[in-house]
Amino acid sequence: SVQGYVRSALIRQAKNEAHLNRQRYVELGDVFVWKMPGFEQDPVQVRDTIEKVKKRKTLILDLRGNGGGYVDTLLALIENVFDHEVRIGDLKRRKEQKEMKAKSRGKEAFAAKVLVLIDSESGSAAELFARVVQLEKRGTVLGDRTSGKVMRSRLYGHQMGIETIVLYGVSVTDADVV
Repeated sequence: SVQGYVRSALIRQAKNEAHLNRQRYVELGDVFVWKMPGFEQDPVQVRDTIEKVKKRKTLILDLRGNGGGYVDTLLALIENVFDHEVRIGDLKRRKEQKEMKAKSRGKEAFAAKVLVLIDSESGSAAELFARVVQLEKRGTVLGDRTSGKVMRSRLYGHQMGIETIVLYGVSVTDADVV
């Protein structure tokens, strides 16, 4: 049936996108190259990957095409790459402003060389990470000007339908990161 074909095509497309957008890395001698297409992984996964990186002298973090993701993932990455607490910026909402900081794992953090690759599609958490690395003089940032999409948002999931359920969501910006 047409519905079955469309459903199969959508499932195939989703699997292909998931495969392309997975976290991946390669170890080349003393260099660890980490392609991070989004900030969607659990903070424990970030720490586990950094444990692998610690055996190397250089981390090349590829954030090209990374549109951002979870704040917790951003904080975990910063905590595992800096040996001191880092001020990321201020979360500015309608009626309040709050400082955004990342703690550190101290001597447990990765201490060797860091290179960050960015492009015009790097946004949100990817931009923040690159900028913090740059401002703190923790490493080198290479690439194009980023997309300029640094805001925090919340995702509200919804669904409709009875027999065939359609899942969708609405992302609403609730704070600007300054």
